[in-house]
Amino acid sequence: MASDACRETLTQTSVQRQIDEEITCSICGKLFNDPKTIPCLHTFCKSCLQGSIESNKKMAVDVSCPLCRVPLLRDEIASIPTNRTIKLLIEILQKKKNDMQMLSECDNCCIRRHNNTNNRSTVLTAKPIEEVTEVAREVSGTANSASFWCVQCEICLCEKCFDAHSQWGEFAKHECVAIEELARNPKSVLSASVALKLKELEMCMHHSKLLDFYCKTCRCLICHYCATKDHRDHDFEDKLTKVVDEERLVVKNVTAPLQELLERVRRAVKKLQDTEKQIEVEGEANVEKIRATYDEVHKLLRRHEEEAIDKANVIKESYKKRIAAQKDDAKVLENDLATCDEFCTKIMEVDKKRLLLTYGDWVKNRVVRLKSEVDRTSLDPEFNAVDIVVRCPEPVEFINNLGSEAFDVPCLQNCILSRYAARKPAVPRSHVTAFGNFLPAKTKIDTTDQIKATVILRDRFGFPVTDQSGNLKVYCNNRDEGFLQDLVITEQSDGEYHIWYNPKTRENHSLQVYWKEHLVNCKDIKVLMTVRNYTQFRLQPAKIIDKYGSSNMHLLEPSLLAKGPNNEVIVYNHTTTQLVVFDKQFQYSHVIGGAGDGNGKFRCITGIAVDRNGYLYTADYILHYIQKFKLSGDFISQFGGGGTSGDNMRSPLSLVVSQSEQLFVCDSDKHIIKVFQLDKFAYSFGQHGTEPGSFNRPQDLALNNSEDQLFITDRGNNRVQVFTPKGKFLRFFDTFPGVVFRLKTPFGIHYAPDGHLLVICKDNNCVLVLKDDGTFVQAIESRQGKRFSDLYGVMVMDDGQTVIADKSNNRLAVF
Repeated sequence: MASDACRETLTQTSVQRQIDEEITCSICGKLFNDPKTIPCLHTFCKSCLQGSIESNKKMAVDVSCPLCRVPLLRDEIASIPTNRTIKLLIEILQKKKNDMQMLSECDNCCIRRHNNTNNRSTVLTAKPIEEVTEVAREVSGTANSASFWCVQCEICLCEKCFDAHSQWGEFAKHECVAIEELARNPKSVLSASVALKLKELEMCMHHSKLLDFYCKTCRCLICHYCATKDHRDHDFEDKLTKVVDEERLVVKNVTAPLQELLERVRRAVKKLQDTEKQIEVEGEANVEKIRATYDEVHKLLRRHEEEAIDKANVIKESYKKRIAAQKDDAKVLENDLATCDEFCTKIMEVDKKRLLLTYGDWVKNRVVRLKSEVDRTSLDPEFNAVDIVVRCPEPVEFINNLGSEAFDVPCLQNCILSRYAARKPAVPRSHVTAFGNFLPAKTKIDTTDQIKATVILRDRFGFPVTDQSGNLKVYCNNRDEGFLQDLVITEQSDGEYHIWYNPKTRENHSLQVYWKEHLVNCKDIKVLMTVRNYTQFRLQPAKIIDKYGSSNMHLLEPSLLAKGPNNEVIVYNHTTTQLVVFDKQFQYSHVIGGAGDGNGKFRCITGIAVDRNGYLYTADYILHYIQKFKLSGDFISQFGGGGTSGDNMRSPLSLVVSQSEQLFVCDSDKHIIKVFQLDKFAYSFGQHGTEPGSFNRPQDLALNNSEDQLFITDRGNNRVQVFTPKGKFLRFFDTFPGVVFRLKTPFGIHYAPDGHLLVICKDNNCVLVLKDDGTFVQAIESRQGKRFSDLYGVMVMDDGQTVIADKSNNRLAVF
């Protein structure tokens, strides 16, 4: 029993602690004073919240929640509601606390003393219980000790007052509880109160009579007096059993599906539990399988280690024997030479004339023979330290050659086409198609028009496959069509190989890389041989895209464009704040996002880009961060919106992603370019100014196909600047000799697959086609039909079609 009482005390203490935490302000640490609940559902005192908001405004930072930093809008601040539940809870707890403090004194004695003090009499029931309690709190001095608590009156009584209270006819039926019982079992009063309330529910609140009639018109229980007065014209029933049977039947019919629904939910819960158990079992089995696999690998490694050590010891002992034999031969020669030298020294003395004449010839012959023997004997050690080092394999080489044959095949981690046969060959005019948009297939091209592909090979452990250019072979389309001619493969760095070759036709094709006669990861490198003829862009667009979806919704201010890994077209619909996705035939697929401030929502997108893995990146000018999605629209993460000074962005604009997953971002208001690697800030370059290498509101950027040059539209300085991806300034161009067009407010920029640079000239509502060295080629205008208005984005598809976002005309123009 003692342990049960102790456990109940601890439970009550824990509950009280939780209640105290719920009614305490996290800023001032006191009970809430006028509690206010903000949209993130955190509650603070009104004065504390106002102080926090004012401090944020003084520091010129966005107003946000003091706990979770969720931003608050101005209209949300102006209409923050009072949390009436917490306010009522505080009032109830304070009232109960005061009432419990008064349990030691008789309330009736206190009231009588108060009445005697004011020379007036008061009947005990003349005032409400609340007023009686308030009067009792104001009485000073001592009173008789309270022994009983009246549940109905909610007052404390001493023994004398309890006797009088029990004999009074109106109070004789009240239920009273001893104070000692109340201290031992506080729930007894609650049980009595609940029983009293249930009993009161059966009585008419107006006439204190039993509710034995049912008014069908008002659908409520009434007493006899109610039936003859207020409800005399209503349809009522005096037999409750009949009404109850009818109501029971209705409720039964309505609640009939509950059991079926309950069973469905229970089956679903059981299925989820079974699935959870299956996941646990399968997961553990997978872990055990991994452990067993790596145990086998460890055994294999140990065996190879022992074999390598044994082999190294054999080599060591072999060399030691050879060196020992050389050492013995050298010792013999050393003794012979020392003896001969000592004898020569003796016969050369002055008093040894006869010995010199006698043995002179012998000494000379002996020296000649010894010299010949020294020359003939190998005295240099027959060992090179490199020999024993190269016999020990490097870790990467060892892993590459470990296990089965399939284990050896590396994966093609990356493939980059640095050029799409950008040089246009000399072709007779009769060979050009009607609109001149494409060159015919299988047209002979110049031998100088080389294609370069860059591949990075990694083994299954992620190590670079190095020194393998001799084992690499590249085929065109497949092995049946033959090995590429004039093929040059060079390794630029660990595992990175450059492949150069001269294509024989202008036809699109693919490359397959083989390593030691194994197809590398079954991935093809697609080579697009299309070259555009930009002289026909003054004609009417070949296709207009202005609607999407099954309900033919209109594109409203399309601005930004991006290309997916399978030539999907992603368009930012500015008015609806959504991304609309089309397939490569411009058939509607789905939309991504919508207006809002949470994850996966947008306020004002100013840049979109897609990496080689199909992940979509968006830059939000108002929310100041970048979001990452799957192309299906599933939100993944956000970054760049805070943290270090380098990470935080003020106004991100356009984006471009390299094949090595480097994300380049224009931070326009800061006049710099920021670079992220795998969603983490890496470095930045640039500064505000007009000199070369500086920026005045950089707007857009593009990478060339070999990704060694970064083109940036410097909008405020009316020029295009060229940098290396590391931020080294190369050159800029703003005018074109002999051409009236001038770069004025350059906006969007795109590097086409065929090596041309397309730049939107905002003020002239045209797209300038340039070579990557800045040479002017053509200006794309719309002179037939509707003219361009407020151009934003431009993009060239892999099949050569050029897409232009004509924002104010609410359309995509396809040439």
